[in-house]
Amino acid sequence: MTISVFGNSILKSDSLLISLLPQLKTQFPQHQFIHQDPTENLLIPKGEWSIIDVAEGINKVTIFDNLDHFVRTKSLTVHDYDLYLDLKLKQKVGQLPKIKIIAIPQFMKKKDVLEALGKII
Repeated sequence: MTISVFGNSILKSDSLLISLLPQLKTQFPQHQFIHQDPTENLLIPKGEWSIIDVAEGINKVTIFDNLDHFVRTKSLTVHDYDLYLDLKLKQKVGQLPKIKIIAIPQFMKKKDVLEALGKII
């Protein structure tokens, strides 16, 4: 399965998953992890699409399978605006496959993230 990993290496609060990419690839060799920048054209795989991203406003790893679970807020960065809007537009025109978004709380410890993902992936 292809799993998209989002994040911004420049922002400490959004770089956790990028720093974990080598460990994710080692721990889950049966999956292909791709770091994507949601401000560019998204590479959407055929079939189910899994995304891992850091999220604000949660205190535990949370799985979302529907974009309607997200609360639309005023965008603070280009990343915030483009990802949600792009996914919603693709959904509206029927180009979004079944989606699973694994949201990781900001500032979660690396070992806790790997442990939680081990139970989910």
